[in-house]
Amino acid sequence: MDKSTREAWTGGKNMSPEAMEKRKAINKKILKFGCLPIVFLLGLITIIGIFSDDSEEANSASIEPTEYSDPLNIGIDSVKDLVGNKVPFDKWSEWGSPKTLEGTDNQYWVVYLDSANISFVSNKQTDEVLFASFEEKSAINHLNDIKQNRRKLIEKQLSGWDGSHIELTKLIKKSMNDPDSYKHEETVYWDMGDHIVVRTTFRGKNAFGGVVKNWVKAKADINSGQVIEIIEQGQ
Repeated sequence: MDKSTREAWTGGKNMSPEAMEKRKAINKKILKFGCLPIVFLLGLITIIGIFSDDSEEANSASIEPTEYSDPLNIGIDSVKDLVGNKVPFDKWSEWGSPKTLEGTDNQYWVVYLDSANISFVSNKQTDEVLFASFEEKSAINHLNDIKQNRRKLIEKQLSGWDGSHIELTKLIKKSMNDPDSYKHEETVYWDMGDHIVVRTTFRGKNAFGGVVKNWVKAKADINSGQVIEIIEQGQ
């Protein structure tokens, strides 16, 4: 190492211009190559995080079990054939007593038959099997997927600004004396299966110019959000 390089490296107090330039060059190399491992590490962490998220989404979206037990040798195809048919009540004695699972409500019945290791989701009103597969969790996962998709359908019908039902709001304003005075207060809904029931509370001016509070309850299509009928209304 020559004198100027040594001075540049050790930080001599009386450095020559040549030593100063060499020191700057050394500092740039240290900064450049010293940061590379950090940049690489941050990039690696980001990539791992992306793949982890994708993996979690894939696992949560996976309804069908990749590995399952078929203790009665029924076969996956025979289980799939249950979908679209009535609940197989006649199989209880062979497949096991039905165990009602998490997620069961006034629309869906989620059931597990332990002897056959089969779970299914059925429509409570029609007794139609909507999903069937092996393993207890498969039906629960499927119902969660159904409900998530239904929530997305319903949320598309609601205003992102105040939560009001877009189509019902249009009808309300059309029937008002002063549509510009409309002020939304609250909207709630109930998922009824093939439709939703929406109740909107609002304020507006009546024919005498006074501001009054009103509410309207209506039935709306689950897919399009179009109002099917006004059920009732009041103050």
